[in-house]
Amino acid sequence: PDTTTTRPTRGPMLPTSPPTPVPTSAPESSGTAAPKPISPTPAPPAREPAPAPPAWVHHPALNCYKGHGGEPVAGSNEGETMSLAACKARCERYDTCELVVMPSGQDPGQCWLREGVDFQACLDWPGYDVWVRTAAASDGSSAPA
Repeated sequence: PDTTTTRPTRGPMLPTSPPTPVPTSAPESSGTAAPKPISPTPAPPAREPAPAPPAWVHHPALNCYKGHGGEPVAGSNEGETMSLAACKARCERYDTCELVVMPSGQDPGQCWLREGVDFQACLDWPGYDVWVRTAAASDGSSAPA
């Protein structure tokens, strides 16, 4: 017997079309939507930075007081002795406070808080300094620089 095996030969390569997908039957609708795939939890929105503390503009040799450009802030303990930083912090607690007045070069010194300010009526007065809250203040008011 002949034990020689022959390998099949390949015919010429011809272009072929992509395979045709076999249709499958879709499951019948039960009236409810299929569950949505779970997506990764989005990162929480970035927090807005905390507002900057009010900025202060120093006006040396100026005084604003009742009848001369500034009214006392109600309940502010006029003339109480404290540091400049504490005086500014006290002003920031009152929405109506526009500026502080302190004796020049004294820290601590007497502190006066003012509202209803009219800079044209404030007096040039060596020995007193005014610090004005700027538009960066939380109440959004603006004051001349």
